[in-house]
Amino acid sequence: MGRLRGIARQPGVVLCGLSLVLIGLVATPVSASTSTPAEVPSDYAIPGGRFYTQTGGGKGGFGVRDLAGVRFWSEYVRYGGPEALGYPLSRPFWGPGGFLYQAFQRGLLQWRPEAEQALLANNLEIIEAHNPAHNQWLFASYSIPYPRRPKPGSFEDEAAERLSWLTNEAIRDAFLTDPATGEPWDEEAAVRFYGLPQSEPRRAGPFIVQRFQRIPLQLWVDQVPGMPAPGAVVGVLSGELVRECGAVPRDATIPEPPVPPAEGSRQ
Repeated sequence: MGRLRGIARQPGVVLCGLSLVLIGLVATPVSASTSTPAEVPSDYAIPGGRFYTQTGGGKGGFGVRDLAGVRFWSEYVRYGGPEALGYPLSRPFWGPGGFLYQAFQRGLLQWRPEAEQALLANNLEIIEAHNPAHNQWLFASYSIPYPRRPKPGSFEDEAAERLSWLTNEAIRDAFLTDPATGEPWDEEAAVRFYGLPQSEPRRAGPFIVQRFQRIPLQLWVDQVPGMPAPGAVVGVLSGELVRECGAVPRDATIPEPPVPPAEGSRQ
């Protein structure tokens, strides 16, 4: 368990009450492309990264870029891109500690200049810190269990206890599988992506759900039209929940105007 030291216990991420402002990194509007919608795909290469219109509500979209030494695009790709984190939900924005964040459907990337990389923020802890009453909201609206508090002790003891809550075989197998590639990964990699468990598995109507620090997992057990097939394990869109609870600055969620594709790029 010693290998887990320091990889899941991040500094508290509290967005409540802070004055978060957009930076010039991507906040400056870019002239709209003259291409017609039929000529431009839903997402396409732009200088320094890629532009996604899927979450723009028909009013543009969000660019994910490497710019001015901040490599959100490279890190997004490293974590698995849309297959793992979903599509972007915001422009980059300043957050606690002077760090930059960018929100995606399943996670928030936090740029750490001292490490020259991005870390995944603890989404469920952000929601709870924004307002402790949001645990009730998560439970009532999305059947996400309340967090269970481990017994006092060392970090190694806490990590071991939390990992012992992985009692559902299908959820544990999903936890130990890279969502981008479908290949197995070790416990350390799993904790880096999902965080440590915050609850035991709990039956909630047609699925079983387990709460993690970053991305809860749902195992679907009943057939529901339009929902994942029984036996499927899916990651909850917890980045969307962070946005919904108001912990992402509203200005950062305003889509950028359409950006011209990178020269010579058709995809």
